[in-house]
Order: sequence, then C-alpha cells, then structure tokens
Amino acid sequence: SFTGTATSLQGVGDSVYLVEQVGAAGSTGGDDRLWFTNGASLSRLNNSVGAVLANPSGLTAAGGAMYFEAGYNAATALYRVQDGLVSYVRENGAAATNPVSTTVFNSALYYVGQSEGESVLFKVESGSLTVSHAIGVLGGADSYEYISIGTSALYIAGYNGTTTRTSVSLYRMTSAGVLAEVNFASGSGSGPVREFTDMAVLGGSLYVSAEGTAGAELFKVVDDGGGLRATLVKDINSGTADSSPAELTVFTVSSVNLLFFTANDGTGRTLWKSDGTLAGTVKVQASLIDPAELSVVNSNLFFAASVTADAVGRELYYVTSTGTVGKKDIRTG
Repeated sequence: SFTGTATSLQGVGDSVYLVEQVGAAGSTGGDDRLWFTNGASLSRLNNSVGAVLANPSGLTAAGGAMYFEAGYNAATALYRVQDGLVSYVRENGAAATNPVSTTVFNSALYYVGQSEGESVLFKVESGSLTVSHAIGVLGGADSYEYISIGTSALYIAGYNGTTTRTSVSLYRMTSAGVLAEVNFASGSGSGPVREFTDMAVLGGSLYVSAEGTAGAELFKVVDDGGGLRATLVKDINSGTADSSPAELTVFTVSSVNLLFFTANDGTGRTLWKSDGTLAGTVKVQASLIDPAELSVVNSNLFFAASVTADAVGRELYYVTSTGTVGKKDIRTG
C-alpha cells in the first residue's frame, strides 16, 4: 500500500506517474518506489522479474511513454514504462549503466550513460523503444544540462560537483545527430570552452558567459563552416579583467530581440543589453547599481536595483520594449 509522500508527479497519455518517498528526504529509511494511475486505480510498478524498482528518479515523458532511472543490480539503469508495462532500455549490443540527465529533443529521448568506461550520449530508437544507440562520446562529468535551439540543435553542458558545480564541457548535437565540442575562435580563447557560468539562446544562436583570453566575458557560438566556435561579443571589462556576465535573459517583444544581463566593466555591476554585435552591446543605464533577479513579464524586463544618488534605496525597476527605464518605489521614502 502507498504509505509515503507523493513526489515527482508526471503525466503521459491517460496515466499519471509518481514517486513514493519512503522516509524523510535524504534519509536511508528505505527505497523510494514508482506508482502509476489511470484514474481507476493506483498500482506500484515493479521490474520485469517482479522486483521493486529502487529509488526511481528523472521521470521524463517521450513518445507516449515514461522513462526513468532506477537501481539495477549494483548500478543504475534506464527504464521505460507504458500502460503499466516496464522494460529495461538497453544499448544496442551491450548495456549502458548509470544513465544521467535525460532530455527530449525532436520528440526523441536522449540520455548520457557509461559504456566501456566512457560517458556517451545515447538516443532511444523510435522503432524499438527499448534499444538505444550511441551518438558520440562526451567529456566525463557528474551531470549534464541541455539547451535546445528549436529543432535544429541541442547543446549539452557538462558539470562536476553537486552543491558547488564546475563547468567542464560544452557540446552541440545537430538534428542530424552530428556531435561536436565547442571551441574558442582564434583570438577569443584557446581550445575547448570549459569554464562557463550561464547560457541563453537568442535569434537561433547560443550565448555563453565564459572564460576566454579577455577574461570572463560574453561569447556567441557560431558555425563558420570550419568548426563550432565561441566568438567574443565584446570585451566589456577591457584587457584580461573579468566582466563576468550573469543572468542572461532573453527579451523578445514584437520586433525587439535582445539579451539583457548584468556585468561589471570595472566601474561596478550594472545592466547591459546586446543584439549579438559589438556595437549593439551597451550599458542600459550607468546609474543602476547591482541589478539582480531579471525577469520578463509581458513587454517589460523587471529587476531589483538601486540608483546612484537616489535616496529611495533598492527598489523594483523595469525596462520597456522602447528602452525606457522606470521604477516603482514600493517602500516610499
């Protein structure tokens, strides 16, 4: 019977899947379990030999089925369940273990698994939904995050660590399944892009705050025919000093397509915007001090900040689609 706490609810088709947390979060009081319901009854799911699926996680819907990671012998495996029937997802000709970081791209499921001692990006075949094939080898990492550009490309960022994460790799896979590592363009940096803190997609291109020759600055990833290159957009804090762009936030309203972010040009952290060009990367207003919590609502960008020589303190500010900067003095005085 279900006696724990329901977590990780995910729906696919007419079914809802949920994880039963057994004991307190993070405790060793027992294995969490996977359940599903179609509205008529609640049933616990077991593997193909009737054993409990230990500590299921990463529930991801794709192709009308639910995929998840769970204990398998002394390792972890990827499973697929549809209409209450559970099957083990196998690498074609082998068995990838310890899958991490599933995602859906162009209606197909992708995940990273260990195969012959390497971290490999796999795609689950649509024609045989319990068989996957290798796309390519990735640099080893503890976890991966994905960011897609429509249906044309999927970027895969690798990180080490849990509480404090460190970026270690950045790859792109095209819709044709071609995998390539992102390298710095000549003059922008040396070798692969490894140290980065933030990413965003604007106008079909990936922008990334990364550590290059000019320090931590804003880069645009381009495919120039000779390879996948991260090109410096602007050396905001000139020389080798860091401007450390942060909170990359896409602002697309009517015909306005901009990337807002915070950066330090050597005079303090303030609000910047970019259209992806050198000339179009400019400071919004020099008097804004330490803007944070950037958020787009309707046709405005909102953020918290204070202003030089302004007695109202830290307040809510906004930028309109026409570039007008305003504020709301929430706590007067």
